[in-house]
Amino acid sequence: MLFSLLAGAISIVINVILFFIGKAMGAFPETVLIPNQGKPFTVVPFIFSSMIPSIVAGLVMGLINRFSKKPKKIFNIIALVLVVLTFINPFFIPGAPIMMIIILNIMHVVVAGNLVFIYNKTIK
Repeated sequence: MLFSLLAGAISIVINVILFFIGKAMGAFPETVLIPNQGKPFTVVPFIFSSMIPSIVAGLVMGLINRFSKKPKKIFNIIALVLVVLTFINPFFIPGAPIMMIIILNIMHVVVAGNLVFIYNKTIK
């Protein structure tokens, strides 16, 4: 579980930096609103969206470790499938500019990449 907290913390730092770079580039305009919230994008959702999946991944990994003989392989496959599926989400944000979609997908890769990298380095 500690690996997931570390991965989440690293993901938060990187994704917050990406958000502010994107904001400075105009990739997160005030006119594009968070679906179901009706508010412009701020840094707060990116903090939660970096940590919550990391915590969930830690719990899933605990279950996989307990019930599987090849936990790394299963975790890596699940992570790959989920990150590919998350690439679809940004396309459903009404009015999102292409640069915003690209940055959001990079953020997905950051979270998944940190989880997979740190997990594979720390778990035997």
